[in-house]
Amino acid sequence: MMRKSARFFTVLFNVIFSFVLFFFVLNAVLFGLCFPAGTMLPLPEYQILRVNVLSKSRSFSGGSVSARIAILDMQGNDCAVIERSWNGDYLYVTFRTAEFNGKTFFFPEKIYGSESAVLKKSFGSHKRGTNLLSYYLENNQCFLTGNRSSYLHRKNMFILARFAFSPMAAVASGFSSRYTVNLSECEPGKDYGVFTGSEDGLVLRLQ
Repeated sequence: MMRKSARFFTVLFNVIFSFVLFFFVLNAVLFGLCFPAGTMLPLPEYQILRVNVLSKSRSFSGGSVSARIAILDMQGNDCAVIERSWNGDYLYVTFRTAEFNGKTFFFPEKIYGSESAVLKKSFGSHKRGTNLLSYYLENNQCFLTGNRSSYLHRKNMFILARFAFSPMAAVASGFSSRYTVNLSECEPGKDYGVFTGSEDGLVLRLQ
């Protein structure tokens, strides 16, 4: 019995070790691909989101914000438009970055309401909201570079996006960050833009 048990744990250890080694090597390769990808991509300062709060309401069950939020590509065109309501008195948008060769590439991550932020702080639950990756990542391409951009640019942008949302980004200090834009100052019926290129990374401006 002892020999069978020892053999079982040896096999289990080898399987786990092989899985961890494969995971590490794969992520190291993906990390390495980001350096040439970042070099080949242009990085203009551009508007990455357009925000229009349609209405705000409050009831006994809490607040609600209805908004139309467009994700823009580097060419200034709508990449995707999300129009819906979120629970809360105002909205947040989070971004992940990939930072290579002196360039910072921003990737919209999630839209969520202030009510979800309070729940996260109070109970440690995950922020509920709208995940944004599927709106601009498709077929191993990232359409934030624009439909008129080359396939190579869309592919390289996808490599950077994949890193930004990978476990490797959490341990590769200095190569990825998370930014949160607070949309509480957005007044209903007015267009606001989230722009790259500021000293703080992103800036919200009335258009």
